[in-house]
Amino acid sequence: MKPTLLLLLPFLLLSLSSSSAANDPVLDQSGHKLRRGVEYYILPAVTDVGGGVTTYPRNNRTCPLDVALDVSGVTDGRALTISPADAKKDTVRLLTDAYFQFTGATICITSDKWTLVDETSTGGRRIITTGGEGSPFKIDKMGSLDDVYKLVFCPTVCDTCRPICQDVGVVSEEGKRWLVLSDQAFPFVFKRA
Repeated sequence: MKPTLLLLLPFLLLSLSSSSAANDPVLDQSGHKLRRGVEYYILPAVTDVGGGVTTYPRNNRTCPLDVALDVSGVTDGRALTISPADAKKDTVRLLTDAYFQFTGATICITSDKWTLVDETSTGGRRIITTGGEGSPFKIDKMGSLDDVYKLVFCPTVCDTCRPICQDVGVVSEEGKRWLVLSDQAFPFVFKRA
């Protein structure tokens, strides 16, 4: 083998292992693949920080509802579906664009799809709310545990999305723990509803 090929071999192997990880399916707490059309709860992977992901009104407005952790800490939050952006795919896979949409009735007549918006009242923080056509998010592994994940906003399928790549974190304001784009990723697990 030529010396240059020997030097490149570790990089080639690393890139192959990275691309296979991107194709790995996202698993729920029971070890089952996340599937389009199936309802799930998104729960904190750590204890004592709140319950599952849900919605609340914010900033003295009723609608749309913003995405947060349930304040009671004892509920699973609201059920939702996760749909791969590629309509031909049924399995939710790591690092691929997907749309998150709450199921069930709400007080708002808008869509229950997750959408990223700039919140001017919080100094331009990017918050996750509901309504509109929805914004694509990705799921990535967090740590070495099989079922602990982080959510990432870094769309590749959206023509109107800004080229932002950032993790989803949690910030405490107004007595709630809101989901926002952050430099500190928050660990989540998925539970079938």
